[in-house]
Amino acid sequence: MTKHFFKYIKLFCTAYSLVDEYESISEKALSTPTSTEQLFQLKEEMDAVEEKVLPELQDKVAELLKKYIFVADYMQISPIVSKLQLQSVQWCNRMPFVLEEHRAIIEKKKLEFQDALKVNFSIDDHYSTYLKSRILFLC
Repeated sequence: MTKHFFKYIKLFCTAYSLVDEYESISEKALSTPTSTEQLFQLKEEMDAVEEKVLPELQDKVAELLKKYIFVADYMQISPIVSKLQLQSVQWCNRMPFVLEEHRAIIEKKKLEFQDALKVNFSIDDHYSTYLKSRILFLC
């Protein structure tokens, strides 16, 4: 019985850490960059997460589900652990939508930064033209 109790505790800790990690990834993915540097950094980080971290998390969720079913055969599982297990599966299923929203945020901010850059170039062009005309006027 003690052996199963320790598996139960480990199950709780694993489920809690998985949910926490998914929430952290989601929060980062849905954040809005305020500069081009942050934009590129966030895009690179989320590409790495999508490529490496999320497949590992999916494997951990699948393993957690197997352990959950095993432990449930030997003892009653508390609603808290059941809820955490359910949340980990829900996060796993929700991540494609989070990543889709992340891509939309990145694209929107990229266009905003490009437009701001065009405006800055336009202002610089007008200012340099003005300066040239003032210099010619003074000469």
